[in-house]
Amino acid sequence: MSAEEFKDYILGFIFYKYLSEKILNYSNDLLAEDDIDYLSLNDNNAESTKYLQAIKEEAIQGLGYFLKPSELFS
Repeated sequence: MSAEEFKDYILGFIFYKYLSEKILNYSNDLLAEDDIDYLSLNDNNAESTKYLQAIKEEAIQGLGYFLKPSELFS
């Protein structure tokens, strides 16, 4: 792999990590009053699904994108 190809992959990973951290911080700020951590939410729980749907709507309006906790870089 050449340095040029390597750079393309690394920049993509860095950007993905940035988006993941931004949505994590944004979501944790929204959930702070309920004392819930974003990483603890999952699709298998009905209550978590309600929180995820509300966060999705807020994030798309505020950030322009949404990532589920299972889709984060970490």
